[in-house]
Amino acid sequence: MAELQDIRDSIDNIDASIIYMLAERFRCTQKVGVLKARHNLPPADPGAKIRIAGIYSALICILNFETQLDDSASTCSCQTPVHQQLTKSISMETT
Repeated sequence: MAELQDIRDSIDNIDASIIYMLAERFRCTQKVGVLKARHNLPPADPGAKIRIAGIYSALICILNFETQLDDSASTCSCQTPVHQQLTKSISMETT
């Protein structure tokens, strides 16, 4: 079935893009580590981890992944400034 193969090809392309982006992200994090070492900065940054977790949580909420996976999770409880900014950015991209 041609339609099925087209969908599978799309999934393969998405997977390849994800792998490329993860590799690029890893290269960037390596550069951050080198820069921190050069300037005697601590390797761990708890504030950055908290910020990133907030961004991921907001994206999951905004993009409605929860309701796609489980119909009972129909409300979004994260209304942080990050959430509000991401909501504004995403709505501008889709209009």
